[in-house]
Amino acid sequence: MKNSNYEEALKRVKQLKDFYNHIPVYIILSALYVAFCLGVFDGGSFSQHIPFWSPLCMVGGYGLSLLGYYIYLKHGSIFESYYKNWEKRKIKEYLDQEIHAETKTSRWE
Repeated sequence: MKNSNYEEALKRVKQLKDFYNHIPVYIILSALYVAFCLGVFDGGSFSQHIPFWSPLCMVGGYGLSLLGYYIYLKHGSIFESYYKNWEKRKIKEYLDQEIHAETKTSRWE
């Protein structure tokens, strides 16, 4: 039991570390992409063909994915317990169906 608690804590620390590593990557990539779209690197020759909403989608989409990952890290146990309960119910349902099917066929044999 102690070993499984340690492994769970180790897993959570690794997930937090991954999240904290994504924050500077998000900031750097977003800044570079916005600078590229503004024409800083190419003098505006290529970036004039990029739609104005493109940097908003990239920065917003990546930001939303980071927010989702943060919510998962903080409240992941809620989601995990829901899915574990769902898995148990489905397994029980399929086992009950198989038992019912076996008893139904064995009656007539």
